[in-house]
Order: sequence, then C-alpha cells, then structure tokens
Amino acid sequence: MLTPLMKQYNSIKEKHKDSILFFRLGDFYEMFNEDAKISSKVLGITLTSRSKEKDIPMAGVPYHSAASYIAKLVANGYKVAMCEQVSDSLGKIVKREVVKVITPGTFSDPDFLDSKSNNYIVSFCVGFNGSAISYMDLTTGSFKTKEFADPVDCLNTIRKLLPKEILVGTIKRSDILEEVVNFASKRGINIVHFQIDKDPKGYLESFFEVNSLSSFGIVDKKYSIVASASLLKYVSEIQDCSSITSISYDSQESMLVDFSSQENLNLVSGRFSLLSILDKTKSAMGARFLRRNILEPLVNIDRIEKRQKDIEFFSDNAILRGEISVALKDILDFERSFSRVLREEANIRDLNVIKKSLLASINIFDLESRYFTVSIDEVKEVFDLLESSILESNAVSIKEGGIIKPTCDKELEELHRISTEGKSFLLDLEARERERSGIKNLKIGYNKVFGYYIEVSKSNISLVPENYIRKQTIANAERYITEELKIFEEKVLTAKEKICELEFKIFNELIGKIKPYASMFYELANNISYLDFIISLSEAAISNNYVKPSIKSEGSIVLKNSRHPIVEKHCDNFIDNDINLKENEIIILTGPNMSGKSTFMKQVSLIVVMAQMGSFVPASYAEIAMVDKLFTRVGASDDISSGQSTFMVEMNEVANIINNATDKSLVILDEVGRGTSTFDGISIATAITEHLHDKIKCKTIFATHYHELNELSSRLDNVSNFRVEVKEYIDKVVFLKKISEGSADKSYGIEVARLAGLPKSILDRSKMLLKDFVKSRQSEDIFEENLEKETLSRIRDLDLNSISPVELYKFLQDIKDKL
Repeated sequence: MLTPLMKQYNSIKEKHKDSILFFRLGDFYEMFNEDAKISSKVLGITLTSRSKEKDIPMAGVPYHSAASYIAKLVANGYKVAMCEQVSDSLGKIVKREVVKVITPGTFSDPDFLDSKSNNYIVSFCVGFNGSAISYMDLTTGSFKTKEFADPVDCLNTIRKLLPKEILVGTIKRSDILEEVVNFASKRGINIVHFQIDKDPKGYLESFFEVNSLSSFGIVDKKYSIVASASLLKYVSEIQDCSSITSISYDSQESMLVDFSSQENLNLVSGRFSLLSILDKTKSAMGARFLRRNILEPLVNIDRIEKRQKDIEFFSDNAILRGEISVALKDILDFERSFSRVLREEANIRDLNVIKKSLLASINIFDLESRYFTVSIDEVKEVFDLLESSILESNAVSIKEGGIIKPTCDKELEELHRISTEGKSFLLDLEARERERSGIKNLKIGYNKVFGYYIEVSKSNISLVPENYIRKQTIANAERYITEELKIFEEKVLTAKEKICELEFKIFNELIGKIKPYASMFYELANNISYLDFIISLSEAAISNNYVKPSIKSEGSIVLKNSRHPIVEKHCDNFIDNDINLKENEIIILTGPNMSGKSTFMKQVSLIVVMAQMGSFVPASYAEIAMVDKLFTRVGASDDISSGQSTFMVEMNEVANIINNATDKSLVILDEVGRGTSTFDGISIATAITEHLHDKIKCKTIFATHYHELNELSSRLDNVSNFRVEVKEYIDKVVFLKKISEGSADKSYGIEVARLAGLPKSILDRSKMLLKDFVKSRQSEDIFEENLEKETLSRIRDLDLNSISPVELYKFLQDIKDKL
C-alpha cells in the first residue's frame, strides 16, 4: 500500500521518465527506485529505503549543496528534473511540481562550468537542398544560426563547437546522421531527437514578440528557422529562456579548420596547445573569445589588419598595456551573471560580480576609450544603482537578509535602527536587573526555541523578583521572562523578519531595474572580450618574439626562420626553418622518422592559423596568402568503435580533403598510404598527388617515405622536392631538423630504432639483414635488367616474315618460362 507521498512521487515521475527526479522533502532532495540506485552509484551516496516502504530504494542529498551533485550527474550524461515544494500543505501533503529540467546543454551553474569554454547546445537539420545549425549558450545568452549548402560543413561546425548536447531534427542524409551519432558517442555527448512540429516561423516571432524575422537576418533562411525554433522550443520547455533576447545569423566568413586538423594541430585541446601558448587573458570572457577565434580564423583582410594594428598599438605602449591588464583582472564573468539575472536565478554574488566588473570597465574606459562602443553613461547608471543598494556578500540565500544597504530605503534603515538599538537595550536591561535583584551573575540570552530569557543560577533562585515568569529549567539554572523583555522580543524579532522581507523585495526590484540594460551588458561583454583578446595576443607576441605577418589575398606562403609555437616552448635550441610555398605548389618532403617532418608541417599550418586570427607569428618574416580551408592528415589511429582500420580512417580523411579542398586551401599530408602494402601505398599516394596538382591546384605539403614520389617533380610542373637534412658519422646519424631543397635517398630506420632504445643485439641483427636484403634486391635488379636486355634483343632480331606459327609459339613459350 503506497503512502500519499509516494503516489505523488510516482505521478510526477511518470511525466519525467528520462530524468533523475530530485524530489524535495524538507531540507533534502530525495531520489527513489531506479533513480536512487543510479544516484547512489554515480554520486557515491548511501542507498537506503523509506521507513514506511521498506522495499523502495531511496537516496538523498542536502538541498543547500545539491548543485555539486547535479553537476556530477549532468557530467555523466543524465538529465535532472528539479521537483520543488510550491505551496504549503493542502490537507496531508505539500503540493510539488517540476520547476525545471537540467540537461548537459542547459546546465548553468557557474561554479561547476569551465569558465574558459562555452556550454553549447546545438540543433541541426539537413534537407535536400541545404542544411542549418543553431547553437545556444544559456549561460551567456548567445543564440546563433547558420545555413550551409553542403551538410558536411554543418557537421564540421558541430565538431568545432564541441557541444554538450545535440538535437537531431529532420535529416535527409543518413551518412551525416551516422557521422554525428559516431562523433557524439565518442565524446560522450547527449543526442536528443526533437523537432518543432508546426509553424517554426510563427513560434520564433511569438517568442521574441516581433512581426517579422527580418531584424534577425533569417527571414529567408528556412533551414535556420526550423533548427532555431526546434532548439528554442526544446530549451524553453525545460528551462527559463529569459536570457535569450535575440537570435543572430552567423554571417562571418572564417577559415574552415576541419575537426581532424583541430585535433592534429592541438589548437585548443591537449596539455600543450596553441590556446595555452596564446592565452594571457585576464577574464573568462576574454578566454572564451580567444578560444572561438583560434577555431575560426578570419578570411577578411581588413579585419585581420585591424587586429594587427591593435596588437601593435599595445605592444608599443607597455605602460598602458600594463595598466589595462591590471584592471582586466577585476573583470569577473558578468556575462554569465547577467544571464542569471535575466532568468531570475541571480543571487547577491551575481550582483556583486556585475558591480565590480562595471567599476573595472569604467576604469578601463578612463584609460583607453577607443575600444568601447557601449554607452559608458549607461554603464555608470547601473553601477551607481548597485553601489548604492547592495552589500558585499557571498550569501547563497536572498531571503535571509544581510544583502541590501540600510541607507537605500528609509523603512529598512528604521528597522535596522530598531535591531541595532536592541543590543544596547539588552545590555542596559541586564545591568538594571542585576542591580534590582542583587544577582550578580544574572544574564540575558536567546535561543530559537524559547526566544529571549533571563538566566539565574539555582543558588540565586531565592533572590528572583516576583514579576519573573519561569520559562525553562536547565541543569544548573532557571530561565525566566518579564513583560518588558517580552515586549522587546516581539519588537526586535518583528524587525528582523521585516528586514529579511524588505531586503528580498528590494533585491527583486533591483533585478527588474537592470534587466532593461540587456543590450548594454552584451555589448560591454563584447568590448571587454575583444580588448582582453588583443592585449593577450600582444603579450604573447612580445614574450615569444613574434612578428607581424603580411596578409595577401593570393600568392605564396613565405616564412623565414619560422618556429613551431608550441614545440619551441618545450624544447631547447629549437631549429627554425624557411619555406616559400608558392601558388598551387606541392612540396614532396622526404626524410627519416623523428627528423622533424611532421613538426615542420604543423608549424606552417599553425602559423597560417595564427596569422589569419590576427595574431603575430613565430618567425623573423612572414607573408601569408589567404587560406580558405585548412586540412591536415597527420598521424595514424584506428577507430575501433566503428570498426575502421588505420588505413580506412586515413582514406576517409583523404576523401574529405579531395571532396572539399579548393585552390585557396592548404593541405598537409603525412605518410598517406603507409597503412597498406608498399606498392598499393605508392600507387595511392601518387594518384592523390596528381589529383591535387591537376584538379584542385591547392598549396600542399606531402611528407612521405615513398622516395618514388620525388620522381613526380620531373613530370608535374608545380611539384618540388624538399628533404630534412641528415649528418652521417661512422657510428651514428644526426638529424639536423633543417629543411632544404632536394630529396632524401635513405630512411635511416635502424638509427631511429637505436634512438628509441632497442637492444644492440637487435640493431646489429637488423643491419646484417638489411645488407642481405640490399644484396638480394641488387641481384634481382641485375638479373631482371639482363633478362630484359636479352629479351628485347631477341625480339628485335626476330624475322616475322619467315617465322612459322609453331616456331613463334615456341619462341614466346621460352620467354615466358624465363620470366
């Protein structure tokens, strides 16, 4: 027989089967049945059972520390439905309902999010004639959409954003859906099948209270409208979306850096990444801005040069740069705090974050105003409002007082006066009662159960005045109350209660007053993020000895004394290199393993990314012809989860390059073809090179051990041979890491094995076998050469006019037998 409470629980749980239900019971959130078992395992909390229903598993967490437990469940891919007590008891049971559902893509507690990354949830749809992606960060109020003619670009954008949750709508391409599902499963990303069922355009217009979507730039973007409406409807059904005040069409053109290249080049992930080298930002917003721009290098020369000028300005003005850097340290993550204001989830800490950040912004404006497009008067208005109203406080609750300055409201000030004067009244009353009664150790105290009392030790009970009323007996004393103390208690406690109520009311009024400044806050966040980004790049340029690259719309990539921005920070005596990669040129790069081929190719790629994001670059001179897409096929790895071998993964990535590269692209290929037999590999590598040369005509660096590819330079106009220099000694080989024109004629595999630490016995045996293989190969070559000469000579001497069919047959049979 279920209790009324469990019947209520089951009724609510039935509507949220896919979520862990946090069911509020007093000061705890309780989970039951399967939810309790999952929570116990994931959270490491005790699994027990209800006393009235012994067979129902139960686990619980304190409400005041629930955020950390929710964060852990969400991080493990679970949805959490928050069921709160929404009214007082109606009869035997308190009314409860789910107030929000927290998913990986809608989790918004700043204490448990990576401050340097966005927390995206995305929605995408693929039709017969196009595709679109919409993406939202509820914590910052960002909501953007973009359409693509090729759905592969939609897929690449999803990979670049690394969302926490993906909504899948109409997908007309099963291969794209399969790719998304595989990507999500590898990354532990939640996939939800959801799409708005009718009138997506009308839904968006209704939500944003507009007559047309033209102001958002998507009125004619049918795929963007579907993806955006689906995403907004999904999120708004489970969360407060007040922080989403608009949607913008992402019209910014940027270099396409596919997911493989992001990983291969360590742009933003890994212990050592380009992000870690360039990140000198002082604010979380600046760090997020830097990360986005590393993944989205520009293709607009004017914008790149604008950033270069700004970096140059701060590089040349060290004092100003230092002063602004100090001020930027006082910029807290007000973008996320204001988003909480809009969703009415803010506490006093959020308002203090905003207040401190506004003051720091005003100070930065006074130092250098040219980077501000926001109205500084509005910034000052909001700061003055908060400065005059709120106290410095880290209180979690906004209902317990201590968050509002008493001077901001006359009634509040009077209540505080009563409360403050009460302390002196008690001291005065205690002194008077001691004198009147003659009880020297008499004292006045307070507890939550009995309120204020006069405490008298049992040895002095005979001296207690007649007007004392006994209230409580304890071990060594009696506690009393008087009419005067009772009147005081009512007055003070009423004042404290009214203070809490009034402060809560004033706090909510403050929230209402700053909400209309949403556009100002978002614009200020952009201004501060960009400034932090530029100063970070200027500091990186100075500390790492970078130079300003020259950006051209077409032509060559010319680098002198170029260095790998990541490797040089973790390597003594890094060897720099030059390159002049001309328009449509393919460089065939040969050299031993561990000689520096991969490092050099990644170095060129990273410098191009840095240059097009506006950064200075590690070289003594750099001239960069604009790149529209960057592809790298580097490293060898299999894909066990999808049953793909190393070679299959390699061929998939090469196919992506062949199908998407243009004559403005930069392609980096490392050891393509090595995952199969030698002759197959050579054939494939040769055919790929010919296709890139004849059809696509893109800039390419192709590192290979197939020395046969060097022969392509003799018949393909735009193929050049380069090698990594090696110095040979009697007993060892030294890799010089220097790139020069020409081709390598040896692989030095045994030397690489020596450097790897293989035993000397194995190395010696390898050298003997190598000599035998070379001799055998040479003998075979001599035999084949002599046989070829002999056969050709016999064919030339053959008289076709006089030979009979039988003799011709015997002649051919003899040649075949020798072969």
